[in-house]
Amino acid sequence: MQEAATDVVVSDSVRTSGTEVMLGVEATAYDIRVAEVEKGSVAPGTTIRVISTPDSCGATFYPEGDQIDREGPLRLYLIEDDDGTFQTLSPFDGVETAP
Repeated sequence: MQEAATDVVVSDSVRTSGTEVMLGVEATAYDIRVAEVEKGSVAPGTTIRVISTPDSCGATFYPEGDQIDREGPLRLYLIEDDDGTFQTLSPFDGVETAP
């Protein structure tokens, strides 16, 4: 996943922050406080907005549950678009529990 990501960060705080249209559906957005940066230009200590990529092909946008919506510090593998918006790699890849 590291190679596919433009940014890899470890969070110390995750907070739901509304929704944003992605792939034609309402996707869940989060404010992520960055504790560590493993790849990319995000500065530690900043808060970034991350869109949890939905599965727009099915009836349920997060069929296995929203991958960002979990406890503990998270390692996020992100793609940053030209507008500076971050999103997870896919509906199923891009988030893991950080040690």
